Amino acid sequence: MSKQDLASALMDAAVDAIIVINDKGIIQQFSESARALFGYAPEEVIGHNVSMLMPYPDARHHDRYIENYKNSGVGKIIGIGRDVKGQRKDGQTFPMHLSVGESEFADQHLFVGICHDLSNYKNALDKLAAAEERYREIVQAQKQFILRLDSDFRITFANASFTRALGTENTDIIGAPITVFFNEPGHRIRQRLASLFSDENTSEEIAVKVTMNGKDGSQTLVDWSFRRTSTQGSDEAELQGFGIDVSEQERALEQAHYLRTHDPLTGLLNKQTLVEDCKVWFRSASPGALLYIDIEH
Repeated sequence: MSKQDLASALMDAAVDAIIVINDKGIIQQFSESARALFGYAPEEVIGHNVSMLMPYPDARHHDRYIENYKNSGVGKIIGIGRDVKGQRKDGQTFPMHLSVGESEFADQHLFVGICHDLSNYKNALDKLAAAEERYREIVQAQKQFILRLDSDFRITFANASFTRALGTENTDIIGAPITVFFNEPGHRIRQRLASLFSDENTSEEIAVKVTMNGKDGSQTLVDWSFRRTSTQGSDEAELQGFGIDVSEQERALEQAHYLRTHDPLTGLLNKQTLVEDCKVWFRSASPGALLYIDIEH
């Protein structure tokens, strides 16, 4: 087998498309994988300028790229490789990675291009980006508060519901310690959450009910649930928190308790509650006095 036959056999066996051009940009060889990728038979392209495989404006400037390289010796793709677009016979464009090498053969200066189709890779990236965008939209649309905290209990992520509840911007929250928004002493919350960073509590959840202080002075009672999670691409653990605004529920419970223990007309304690409170008071050692007023007379 001659070297020419061996080279042709290797070209046709290659998975990626291989195209050989001369220093004028004219196609000299066109592999079987190139036929499958671009849709041209070898006889349709050999002897023609390689720019026929490129979309505008790359096709227009390709010959100039070759001349610049011949004059300066500096190539933007040769020996490096680059992601570019190719154009099939039917006019459809597609992403590909182009690696170019050069060689001397039979007194000819040749360039060998290896084209790897990136269509599946780009489609996977697009689907991943779309999935991430859908996930982001779902998270941001949740009425539930969603947070991420680093090991210093600083906020690394907060969804829109949380920022709206505090009446502030996301930029004012990211990087801030979560405890600055608590109405309760922050060290107590930190002590409870710190246990989640130990190796023994990788699956434990801690529930915390705290009052959050808004920028406008408003207060929101939030029932939080925190658990440990890992950050993608990093060994550093974070805490993920899911919070529910229970302010209205708490007010409803307080109102129900008030109606259960007070007379609706006078607002005074009803008989049952008064008796129960007096029993507690009588059992205590502290002295006191009881004043009785007949409100009907």
